[in-house]
Amino acid sequence: MNEALEGIKQDANLLPDMFRAEAKYRKENKKEKDEAIAKMTDAMRQHNKLVSERDDLKSELERKKRLAQ
Repeated sequence: MNEALEGIKQDANLLPDMFRAEAKYRKENKKEKDEAIAKMTDAMRQHNKLVSERDDLKSELERKKRLAQ
């Protein structure tokens, strides 16, 4: 009986450490997620800018072709 109580006591002593470790893990995951979202947002912004530049160049090329005819 005493051994069982001692085991329960040891498990109870481990709980705060487990909760802290879980909170740290969640915080790290949130930080990684936020960084990934920021990186993705920047990449999408750059992509959209490049697509816009490409479209502008295509339009300019078409305009010049029409003027040359």
